[in-house]
Amino acid sequence: MRIAGYLRHNPALESVNLQSNSIGDQGAIAIADALLENTTITRLCLQWNDIKTAGLGSIARMLRVNVFVEHVFLWGNKFDTNACEEIAATLKDVARLARDGGTDIQVYVVDGTTRVAHVEVKNRSGFEDDREGTRI
Repeated sequence: MRIAGYLRHNPALESVNLQSNSIGDQGAIAIADALLENTTITRLCLQWNDIKTAGLGSIARMLRVNVFVEHVFLWGNKFDTNACEEIAATLKDVARLARDGGTDIQVYVVDGTTRVAHVEVKNRSGFEDDREGTRI
């Protein structure tokens, strides 16, 4: 995925909105790998991209390492039980994402099964009116 190389070393990029681009697991894995080295991106929107367990797991693991991403939006992807559990563990351990507006999903448990629900985030941390960051 060519965009992953661009994300890896672009100091001008602060916000990335790839909503509804059908990047799937391979794209999410490439983006997560690239963001392990990025220190400027603080907002990441990957909503509605047909990302499943492998891709969501890679994003979750990246969020544990990359302390610069403060807002991540993942709703509309394919959250099976394994993906829900990995995201839940990440949100529990990564306090910056747990605060209001840090993500668009909320974790809950029903009958011992971890699930996620959509949470409305006002202005999605500047994506609609982001005059400072570069968007692609």
